[in-house]
Amino acid sequence: MNELPAYVCYHIFRLTDAFMEVVENGLYLTHDVLSPPLPPHLRRNAELVVYGREVQQRLRAWWAGFEGKDCTQEIDSYYGKQPLHNVLERHTWHPAQHVRQLMLLLRDDGIEPDGPLSEADFAGLPLPKKAWDDEAA
Repeated sequence: MNELPAYVCYHIFRLTDAFMEVVENGLYLTHDVLSPPLPPHLRRNAELVVYGREVQQRLRAWWAGFEGKDCTQEIDSYYGKQPLHNVLERHTWHPAQHVRQLMLLLRDDGIEPDGPLSEADFAGLPLPKKAWDDEAA
């Protein structure tokens, strides 16, 4: 797998994994926590799929048992103290933006995504208009 798509796949799930680490352990949310280098054991498609499924299961289990669903508790982050609902929203739209980018990378390589997401799937998320920062307007 090309390094960029592999990293984007990893980062999509790392964002949720980092969110869980911060919430469960009361850690400070930093860029380093969100974007560490791609681990050597997550360079193949199958490894990334397993990692992604583990993160999804962990999030579902946490939410099912989480009693503070009003999400008003505060999280310390590089963008200041934030109510959990702000951080949760950010950790929803941020990976969604990368999913958009990953779909474009696949298509650039001549691969049609299996079950691609549509604009309707992203409706209501505060996503940037462009998929890439350097993309022409």
